[in-house]
Amino acid sequence: FFFKQKTAYEMLRSLVGSEMCIRDRIYPRISHMDYNISLALHLASKGVGKLFIEGKDPSQLPSIKSKARVILSGLGADEVFGGYSRYRVAYLRAGYSEMRKEMIFDLNRLWIRNLGRDDRSISDNSKEVRFPFLDLDLWNYALTIDSNKLTKFYLPKGYGDKIILRKLGYKLGLKQTAYFTKKAIQFGTRIAKQSNIKKFGSNRKAKGNLTYNLSLIHI
Repeated sequence: FFFKQKTAYEMLRSLVGSEMCIRDRIYPRISHMDYNISLALHLASKGVGKLFIEGKDPSQLPSIKSKARVILSGLGADEVFGGYSRYRVAYLRAGYSEMRKEMIFDLNRLWIRNLGRDDRSISDNSKEVRFPFLDLDLWNYALTIDSNKLTKFYLPKGYGDKIILRKLGYKLGLKQTAYFTKKAIQFGTRIAKQSNIKKFGSNRKAKGNLTYNLSLIHI
């Protein structure tokens, strides 16, 4: 299923009453960026949306609420298989060895930066989240793969990063999405834009590293 798009006003209204709860769940990761990520995960894990039927008018799609109790998260895919733009920068700066250092650095801090925040944001909806890309056997195997098979950064974004996962996705039938350019969840869902307008008055004024301030609201 996919989620019905909301207008900016509807999105702001939906935050009323849940804002403090979400911030409490993600403590101590309470930057504006962390809040936006958590909000996207929290809303998505509710499992409420529209059932996709190819060729049917979106306005005619039936509503659906998922009964799933377990959610699979893609967290770790970028760190294990080379998905972040900064890995491209590291490679261009000093080659694959520098890229690997960046990837290992990110993996070692994943527990502090992401896992607790994401788990609590989703668990608040009485759902259990699992992280298949953080399987230690998978990590150990990925470390044995030649770096030039993980990434080919002379290719454009969407093709030169996470090559193994993209090829696998295409082979499994995800032909329309396998080569999408990566977007962080808060931007791909457009949650960040709505939240930034609410807090800063405009999207351009927003700074993700600022502490999320419950008292600062622009409507």
